[in-house]
Amino acid sequence: MSRRMSCAITVDAVRARTKTETRRHVGSWRTLTTGDRLTLIEKGMGLKKGDRQVKLADVVVTGVRVEPLSAMTEEACTAEGFPGWTVERFAAMWLSSHGYLGFAAMTAPTLRAAIDLAVRYAATRTTAIGLVLVLWRMLKEKCAGWLINTNLATSAALLFALCFIDLGEVSARWNIQHAREIDGTGAKLDLCYLYELGDSALIPLTELERSQGTNPLGKEAAAVRFDLQHQMEFERKGGGWTLLGNHRLAKVEARFGPTSAQSKPIGEPCYDRYVD
Repeated sequence: MSRRMSCAITVDAVRARTKTETRRHVGSWRTLTTGDRLTLIEKGMGLKKGDRQVKLADVVVTGVRVEPLSAMTEEACTAEGFPGWTVERFAAMWLSSHGYLGFAAMTAPTLRAAIDLAVRYAATRTTAIGLVLVLWRMLKEKCAGWLINTNLATSAALLFALCFIDLGEVSARWNIQHAREIDGTGAKLDLCYLYELGDSALIPLTELERSQGTNPLGKEAAAVRFDLQHQMEFERKGGGWTLLGNHRLAKVEARFGPTSAQSKPIGEPCYDRYVD
């Protein structure tokens, strides 16, 4: 089964075959290995009703590594599909979308490296907490050292808290609870986005399937849950599993059994929602 990868901001480079590298969150692609096949698509999220994902290319992974953003070079920017860009410009683009703390927490190899990266690129985004600290420093006539140390302490506390919080599951639950189909006011629930969250969304999808029963949303949730469970079972056989992911999978298997013993729910699989 070929996994899908969205390349919305580098579509031209992918079509021209000049994009040879991509940097992604470790949390979403931790099981990716050399030799894996990927289907690159234009857009995987935010599709309008009736839209289908557009296939750009089928590729084979030739190498995988984990490195901090600070290790990038200008040659790597070109390989990413941004010729002529500096590392700082690429970092600003990346961090403006994902937040420097979130990016540091999910890509740096160590906590120290994460804090160093956050401090180095803190100027790319002013947070509400940072603004409050600056104002407090002015009011209380604190020194610059106090501001730096307080920002470092705040960053360290946040990163430490993130060690115990699965942001993927938090995102999945929030999207479900605030979906138009649930509360009548939000955006349409993107089940394929939940699929892309991996094992973080397995339990929320199971709960959604159970609460919705046999209505259309329940059936769609069941199909996505089945596909995600099947993918996790496949990865487990290949050694690509985590303690938390295995615990979630065991809970779902206790309720439904392994996918090999289930009847596949009727529904359009997320990994086939593209057009050639």
